[in-house]
Order: sequence, then C-alpha cells, then structure tokens
Amino acid sequence: MENGSGASKVQKSSLGTGETRPHLFGALVVFTALITHKDKLLTFLDYREIKTSHTEPALCSGSTLTFAKLGVRVRFPSPVRHNWCVTSNVKVIELQPDQWTRLRDLRLAALAESPENLSGKLEEEKNFTEAQWREGFNKLTYLVASIDGNDVGMINVENLKGDFGATCWLGGLWLNPKYRGQGVARALFDYMDSVAKEKDWVVQGLGVMETNSNAITAFEKFGFVRMGEPQESRGKPGYFYYRMIKAL
Repeated sequence: MENGSGASKVQKSSLGTGETRPHLFGALVVFTALITHKDKLLTFLDYREIKTSHTEPALCSGSTLTFAKLGVRVRFPSPVRHNWCVTSNVKVIELQPDQWTRLRDLRLAALAESPENLSGKLEEEKNFTEAQWREGFNKLTYLVASIDGNDVGMINVENLKGDFGATCWLGGLWLNPKYRGQGVARALFDYMDSVAKEKDWVVQGLGVMETNSNAITAFEKFGFVRMGEPQESRGKPGYFYYRMIKAL
C-alpha cells in the first residue's frame, strides 16, 4: 500500500461501565422490528436468511442488518465514542506511543512477508531506534487488529488534503497470512468508518500496487473506487500504484 502524507491526532475513549453498548441496543431494535412484523416472525431455523450489509458479521456500532423475509433493515446506532471495535472475534485499537514495540513487531513482520506490496525497506526499518518508532506517532494514527491477544493486522491513517478530495490517506495495510479470511480487514475498515466524522476521515484515499489485483478487488468490495492513472511509487521507484477513494 502506498502511503500519503499529513498529520493525525489520536483521541482516547472507551466503552466502560454504564455506557450503552451498540450491539445490545441494536438487539432491542431487532426485537422491536420482529414484534412489529410478528405475522412474518423469523424462527431460529431461518437464521440463514439474515444477511449483514458487510461480507462478514459485525458487532461494530454503525452496522446494518437486512432481514430478507421481513423487508426490514436495522441500523445499529453509534451512541458513544470509543477507540475499539469488534468484528467477529477481532479487536481493533489505536496504538499509543508507549506501545511502539507492537508497531515495530507488526511493521517488520509485514515488510518481511509482503515487501512487494509495501513502501519501505526491511533492512532499513529493522535498525530504527525507539525514538524513530515513536516519531511516527506525530504524523500517523496506527490501528492494530488482534485476535485472542495476538496482533494480526495493521493500517495507518494520515489526515491531509489529498488527491480527489481525500481528507485522509491510508497506508501500510498488512494482515498476518495465518489469520486472513477471519474478518481482520473488515474490522479495520469498520473501525475507521465508525470514527470518520470526528477524525475527518470521511473521504478516504489509498494507494495499491497495480499488480496487486487481489487487494484491488478487496478494496472495491469495501467501497473504494479506482481513480486516475497509475502513479510511480516514491518508496519503490519503478513500481506503479493506483489511487482509490471512498467517500462516506
């Protein structure tokens, strides 16, 4: 993924005791919808007819459920601000500077596993000092996805005025191959969408290598559209990438 440029601030907040949990509130809304349409009430045997608006089930605030048999769409509200989001068993957090070692470990694993799809060089970054890793937090927001306490994916976000009206640029997306297909990418993108208004991430841009057809297809499913002609990568001269944009 080709990075953009700019700056981003990390905001702390969390779901704690006494705060409304979006998925519980959503369950109440679903129950109300079913009672309203009791003449078409779904049974437990009809669960296959329940489809989410995403490719994988989500418990994030802002998710939408479509009940095919009822013709009912239920939007799970976002009643609280938070800095985590769960899709299936995936937890997403915004890293803080004191968590720089988690950033380092994921980034070096990413460069070792997918050097052709990421800007940056493993030989250079493995020699970064603590101060250099911490410095990145002055410019970027780092999101990390974990499963059962294991960090399995990451992406960074910069606030900027970018191409095609982008208000932020995404970079450094990587998923541990052992955990692909478990909703990790969806969880990361769901999190970004859930805080987009407060962080000014409402028009998201990213770059993807033109040879990475699987990633291009995945981003299109997440709502991104390819824009303009391929551009030469600054980090990898001789390689070209597409710019893709999603407006919320």
